[in-house]
Amino acid sequence: MKYDGRTLEPTDIEGDLVCLRPVGLSMTNEFLAACLESKSALVPFMPWDCWTSAETLAFLEEANAARAGGTRFEFAVIRKGDGRFLGMMALNICDPFTPVGEIGYWVRSSETGQGVAQDALRGMVDACQRAGKFARLSAWVSSTNLASRGVLSACGFVEGRHQPLGQCCHGKWHDMIHYVRPLCDAPTRPS
Repeated sequence: MKYDGRTLEPTDIEGDLVCLRPVGLSMTNEFLAACLESKSALVPFMPWDCWTSAETLAFLEEANAARAGGTRFEFAVIRKGDGRFLGMMALNICDPFTPVGEIGYWVRSSETGQGVAQDALRGMVDACQRAGKFARLSAWVSSTNLASRGVLSACGFVEGRHQPLGQCCHGKWHDMIHYVRPLCDAPTRPS
């Protein structure tokens, strides 16, 4: 099934503190180091495994294939100035018929609490608005992930539907909350 052209150009997205750079296989070691550093913080909320070089490389290869297919756009969060790999941000296109992008992100443990996630998310929101192909962005977050919920709220996302037992991560079920951020006015219905 071909998606309707909702895409982001394969270029960097600039924030004030960070830039979002499309992931590449050359980032395998940096990605793995950030995952291993942050494993105790990521395992409760991330259903994937990137704890070995082989798993990380497979994830990045799949991310590049998804980008080429127009279904998911993975970006490394890179600090301006020193180029340090700080985490990841993804834009998923889940439904080819609805102009919605779903956001996911994480920041390595040593860099949390410094505005990295907010800056990266604001950059992604701006890029999606400029692309002009999205009516809204959404994100699902565990009800217990207070830090991520705060980032979404600070970036204009509004809490919506709750889904009990919405996601299982490494054997533990999470109640999930759906957040939404409109990017344009709702289209009017013809009279």
